[in-house]
Amino acid sequence: MFGFNGKGVVMRHADLREGTKKAAERSRHKLETRLTRGEKRYRKRMAQVATVYTIAPWVRTPMDIMHVAAPRPAFWT
Repeated sequence: MFGFNGKGVVMRHADLREGTKKAAERSRHKLETRLTRGEKRYRKRMAQVATVYTIAPWVRTPMDIMHVAAPRPAFWT
């Protein structure tokens, strides 16, 4: 089995690439505490996580399956 997940993460200015850092410094925030729509450019990078794992098979007998398929009482229908 495997799984992947990605999330856009706001980067610190010191960690941005040189050209991106200059573009981010030129732009100004519209709000003091958070970014508004359209202000995300030059600030985020994609962080991705992957996982690979194995799961032991769940071995069932025919009786395990038939127990689930047992008839229901008439008042359940």
